[in-house]
Amino acid sequence: MKRIILFVALVSMGWMAAAQSYSDSFYEAMNRDDLKEQRRVLDEWGKAAPDDVEWYIARYNYFVNRAMVSMDVPQEDGEVETIYLVANNLADSGLAVIDKAIGLFPRRLDLRFGKIYFLGEAKRWNAFEEEIIGTLNHSELIAHEWEFPNTEGEGRALMIEGVHDYLLTMMDAITDHEHLTADDSAMVMRVRRVAMRKVQVFSGDMMAVNIVGVTYAIMKEYEKSLKYFKRAEKLAPDDEAVLRNLLDAYTAMGNKKEAKLYQERLDKLGGSE
Repeated sequence: MKRIILFVALVSMGWMAAAQSYSDSFYEAMNRDDLKEQRRVLDEWGKAAPDDVEWYIARYNYFVNRAMVSMDVPQEDGEVETIYLVANNLADSGLAVIDKAIGLFPRRLDLRFGKIYFLGEAKRWNAFEEEIIGTLNHSELIAHEWEFPNTEGEGRALMIEGVHDYLLTMMDAITDHEHLTADDSAMVMRVRRVAMRKVQVFSGDMMAVNIVGVTYAIMKEYEKSLKYFKRAEKLAPDDEAVLRNLLDAYTAMGNKKEAKLYQERLDKLGGSE
């Protein structure tokens, strides 16, 4: 049976009983991979409650789940890895649905995060970057007063955590930090642009500042990386990752004096290898 991925989670928010019935029927049909029943429920649901955000979420999940075609690939160690191929026409239909939902419910952060997550799964990296930066821009515009199911007053924290996860997703997509391919270099620049915009929106975000420094270090621009690592150090003087980055940068530059100082600080923190 196809694994069901909810790109935007459906969370009860005190719906009408009829809407609950539609959602239950739809996701039961999804679990059975019954496309005909899914379409039937969506059609009836849309006629009964065309302004229901959960109807948009269900339609989005309908399209993007169908767009992600799974394939099991045998590995050399005997294990099997499941990879996903993307049917672009279905993906585009789903993205059109979520874009309309975002337009109607611009403060619903789960809608935007659901879109970003799918773009990452589909490896549409340019759109992935653009959507994250667009969400950061909107977050700044609304003073981070987002709506998210079953949370209240946590928009700022959710944004900081979510964008950090997306930055790590892009970092993980870099195949070789030492011998960059053209695709790797393009990904480093995406990471840098997103991290820099995040720093502009959340100036005290040490992790984003540190990631900007990492992008310069990967490109062997150590003087520029030091600028951000030092800034991150001021925000978190005893963070081992930041101190390790400073040690590595000074070592790469041949500055033995500074490298020794940071090695000693790491030793005191128990951070030496």
